[in-house]
Amino acid sequence: MKKGIQAIRQYHMIREGDHVIAGVSGGPDSVYLLFLLLEYQKQETFSISVVHVEHGIRGEESREDAEFVRRLCAEQGIPFFLFEVDAQKEAREKKISTEEAGRILRYRAFEEVCERCGGDKIAVAHNEEDQAETILWNLARGSGLAGLCGIHPVRGNIIRPLLTTSRSEIEEWLVQHQIEARHDRTNMEAIYTRNKIRLKILPQMKSEINAQTARHIAQAAGKVQKAEAFLQRMTDQAEERCVEKGSGMVKIKMADFENLDEILKEYLLRRSLEYLSCGLKDVTQRHVEALLEIAGGSEARQTNLPGGVIGKKEHGFLVLYTKCVESEKAKEEKRQIWREIHVPEVVFLEKETIEFTLEEAKSQIIPEKSYTKWIDYDTIKDKLILRNRLPGDYLVVNQSGGRKKLKDYLIDMKIPREQRDSILLLADGPHILWVVGFRISEACKVKEGTKQILKIKITKENENGAYD
Repeated sequence: MKKGIQAIRQYHMIREGDHVIAGVSGGPDSVYLLFLLLEYQKQETFSISVVHVEHGIRGEESREDAEFVRRLCAEQGIPFFLFEVDAQKEAREKKISTEEAGRILRYRAFEEVCERCGGDKIAVAHNEEDQAETILWNLARGSGLAGLCGIHPVRGNIIRPLLTTSRSEIEEWLVQHQIEARHDRTNMEAIYTRNKIRLKILPQMKSEINAQTARHIAQAAGKVQKAEAFLQRMTDQAEERCVEKGSGMVKIKMADFENLDEILKEYLLRRSLEYLSCGLKDVTQRHVEALLEIAGGSEARQTNLPGGVIGKKEHGFLVLYTKCVESEKAKEEKRQIWREIHVPEVVFLEKETIEFTLEEAKSQIIPEKSYTKWIDYDTIKDKLILRNRLPGDYLVVNQSGGRKKLKDYLIDMKIPREQRDSILLLADGPHILWVVGFRISEACKVKEGTKQILKIKITKENENGAYD
């Protein structure tokens, strides 16, 4: 437990008064994580809730896992939230692996409970071996230095206290304290890439090269993370000097780009690709090198890149742009809205009616509905605007006032890039009070002491009539 508690303190993962949402599958790592949080409660005042996601893959065995976690939470007096999802269906619809679909659905469940219960942190149970596996996987895929950073102990509101704790240490502690855990048989099937690394590659490295392989890889990741942070700051400066960004396009001024160190050129290219395709999942070193060749060659060549991006050199610029042009229908459906709201008011849009009313705050439970929200009216500092997104927009994501860029939130929620500009927002300056159909900002939630409640109700029309 000492390593986990040390990590919590070192990275300031949990503060007094936090509400921590713990992802608990029932496996050894997540059960250990739960008891680590319970142990740390003896030193710091914070609350815990548990989320268990049943992926709909392993039938009765999976349902038994859920029941196990439910009983464990009942024994410890911890609130328990169960989500039953269909990871295989999600994988088919999104054309991604079942493993990736499960990850997306898990984090979606965590965020939903955070919003519903005022959670500040999401604790997950990645351990030292998980860190090593991730780095080996990224290394094999050809990722850049950022991929060699592996898993970060803190990213946004997600905390990982076990990254310096080995799987063997976790299992030994559970045996010593006679604490049971469940075992997912699919973790022993070498059909997923990560499982192949876990079951074959890493054990062979431990047995034939160095027993401390996983620990050394994880420790190296910590050093790489520091170097990565420095390089990102240098890339920020380079981007200001030589990059112009537009809708679906990035232009890099060659006169300035040519004077950059080679590693900063690569970083700038990766960042540009990330901007255009909303991630670097399929970008490898080969793609970066192809762009570098074009930058150093004639203007006659171009290259096709992941995410539907094309790279070419023209008129003194290295130009990256997306070839996915919106259809005329999509352009017609794209909403451009800017409306100042004076409460009470009813706004009539093409396919929606939005009603803004004031209510007196009373002792009541605020229901959770996607298209009806209640917010603290007295928290509004500027004008209440109904609009589309703008640069600089942000959400407050926890009770401590932590912010997240709206762009990052939409990426986390897997909203396609072409849909983001048409999402309806309720804003107070750059502060987004409500991403309509999704979450509201933590800063405007109704709480004890709220005097006036602003109720926003959206009625949408479809083929079958109105629905809320």
